[in-house]
Amino acid sequence: MPKIVKHSGPRVAIDLDHAGPFLTIRELQDVTTDSRATICRKLRRGEYQAVKDGGKTLVLTESVKRRFNNLPAANFRAVA
Repeated sequence: MPKIVKHSGPRVAIDLDHAGPFLTIRELQDVTTDSRATICRKLRRGEYQAVKDGGKTLVLTESVKRRFNNLPAANFRAVA
């Protein structure tokens, strides 16, 4: 049975405008608050672009910015 290892350190704020060209899955979790499984599903759907460096998956920061910029605006109805 594989061990489930949870990240125990504090989450850190990552400024995408000053981030490097790549984000690790863990860093992307901090940016989006999505789970690892959700990020992997978005990678499979092509919502993010990534490369492999050995066993590490590196997500292109530009693809994260592009996805955020293409999200629809939120619409709120007035409460009567």
